[in-house]
Parts: sequence; structure tokens; C-alpha cells
Amino acid sequence: MLKELYNKSHVDTERIEKDIEAIVNLSATLCNTSVSRMHIFDTKAYYIDNSESWSNKLSESHSPFCNYVIEKAGNNLFIVEDAKEDIRFNELDEVKNNIIRFYAGIRIKCPEGNTIGTLYVSDDQPKVLNDRQKSGLKLLCRQITHRLEEHKNTVKLQRLKNELQNKNEQLRNFAGVVSHDMKMPLANMILTCDLLRSKYKEIIDDEGNNYLHRMKQSSLMLSEYITNILQHYESDQVAAMASEEFYLHDLLENTVDLLNIQDECDINFPENNFKITGNQVALGQIFMNLLTNSLKYNDKKKIIIDIDCKQDNDYFHFSFRDNGMGIPREQLPKIFHLFQTFGQIDRNGNVGNGIGLSTVRKLIMSLGGDIEVESQLGKSTTFYFYIEHA
Repeated sequence: MLKELYNKSHVDTERIEKDIEAIVNLSATLCNTSVSRMHIFDTKAYYIDNSESWSNKLSESHSPFCNYVIEKAGNNLFIVEDAKEDIRFNELDEVKNNIIRFYAGIRIKCPEGNTIGTLYVSDDQPKVLNDRQKSGLKLLCRQITHRLEEHKNTVKLQRLKNELQNKNEQLRNFAGVVSHDMKMPLANMILTCDLLRSKYKEIIDDEGNNYLHRMKQSSLMLSEYITNILQHYESDQVAAMASEEFYLHDLLENTVDLLNIQDECDINFPENNFKITGNQVALGQIFMNLLTNSLKYNDKKKIIIDIDCKQDNDYFHFSFRDNGMGIPREQLPKIFHLFQTFGQIDRNGNVGNGIGLSTVRKLIMSLGGDIEVESQLGKSTTFYFYIEHA
């Protein structure tokens, strides 16, 4: 059962076992005893694998000494300096056989206060611990608690990560199916609208033409929405692509060519044509989405987009500034959230779907950077982002 858990969670249990074993061994060194051990009531709760190297540090069961620690010692260190002189223990076989003469144990507690086990040291000779040894043993006990809780939380986080990855993979597959199964019917609807308007233009009145136009625009919007969803869930694959060398101006020119801009527009490239080593596909998709937004959400007769880039020792710093509609101040903190829209109508009279900028931020973060935005409503919007040198 535990092996199956480890294989699924990909959590290295050897590290926690070695860390705690080192703490247990340190207990013997600190107290100058021949034996140091710990007992955890339920190792499954803390995902500890009782491997051969580990189990020799785990007591198999509670001895009468451990029972005293759990039942009567409370939060204090329980010490028996010479068991042969203690009527509670002098008749035990391990005491008569001179296996245990000295014993010191303490409860191991979880953060909630519940006892989860014991840590103890023992020896075949009588001993007396000084104050520093007593304090040190308590401190080592707390360290065991911290490491157990840290490991438990790590396993839980890894499980959650695996679940999220599985869900994300399911969503990505679903997006692919939706893209394939829905885009073809949508394309047929768009083509049919154009054919109807062309073939029956003499008998379709203005109201009919308006219906066909609205049907076509709705189909185009839905098609774009599906494309953006697919792009968002494929961004992980894009982010994982290998680095390559390319020139900044070449990438920008290729992106602008793909946009096939019909409106009057000036796009000003950075002064320096930097040679970049990095993920060209991911950066190209970032440029594509930002430029598309600058073109769509612009109500000026002439669109102006200023792109700048600077370089330091660690990062490339970019800015995209347009003279568009701007973004309401209260919406700026939410603009990079997936599916977050605020009802703004674009240049063609359509409402956005809140996917593009979320994808942009996701890609930028995968390249070791981040993005922020400044805007003046009705005047301009500027996106600032940076990416790491490859």
C-alpha cells in the first residue's frame, strides 16, 4: 500500500527516513548512550516506509518504560537513571539481564497536540543527564515532529499536484475534442450564411440579411473562443519547447505578417534588434496575443503600437503600448484571470472571452518572468513584461 502511494506521489521517502534516523542517532550521541530509538503509533499517517535500514531505529512495541512516558510523563522528559534501583522496573527481564539500566524518553507530538510516538535513549549502564543534554533531547524531539509534518505536507501537496495535472490533461484532451468536433460545423455555418446571402440576395430582405449577419458573427466568435481555449491548454506544451537563437525583429515581423492587418496602423519595433536565445514559439504566441488585443480594443482612426525592449544581465524587458480604448482602473487587478471579462466591446463590436491574457501570463511565467499593465481609459494601455535569458 505504501509503495503504491510513493509510486503515485513521486515523493522520495528515503530523505525523510535518513533525516529522522540522523536525529535519532544524534540523540544517542548527545546523551552518550548505546541505544536511541523512536516509535510512531501509525507510520501510514506520516508516509514513513519501514524499510530494513529504517526499522532498526523503530521500536516494535511499547515497553513498560515507553508506557510511563505516554501515560504519566505528560510533556516532561521521563528519566530513569538506574532501573535496578527503581522498584517500578527492577523486575523486568531487560533490567535483570542488564540490557537497560538507564532510560530517558519523551513524547513526540503533532502540532495539534496529540501524541504520535516517543523518542528515547537507553544504556546498559546507569547515567545522569545534565541540563544541556535534557534540553537538547527535547529539541531533537521537536525536530522530529517538524520533519514528520513537513514530509506529510509535501506528500499531500504532491498528491494535489498530481490530481491537478491529471485534471489539466483531461481538460486539454477535452479541448482538443471540442475543437475538432465543433469547429467544422461552425465553419459550415459561416460558409452557409455567406452562400445564402449571395445566392438569395434578391429575395432576402434587410431583416433576413441582419439575421444571417448575426448568425455569422456569433459563429465566428464561438470559433475564436474554441481556438483560444485550445491555445490556453496547449500552452504547457509550447512552454516546454526547446530554446533556439533568433532575432527579435524577425519574430515581430513574422507575427505582424500573420495578423494580416487591414486597418490603418503603425507598429514601431524596438530600436535594438536583439539576438535572443530562448523559446521562440512561446514568445511569438505572447507577441501575437498582445498585438491582437492592441488591434481589437482600439477605437482610434489610426492605430499606433509602440514596442520596446531592453536587456540586462538576467532578463529581457518588453513593453507594448497602444493608443486604444484603455481599461477601467477597477478591472486591472483581474485582467490576467482566466475567463475574466468586463464587457468592453472591441473594434468589431464583439465582447472578449477572457482567455488570451491569461494565456499570455501563463507563458511569460513559464519563461521565468511576469507581466503587469498600466492603462488610461480612453487613451492608452501599456503591458510590461520580462523573460529570463536562456
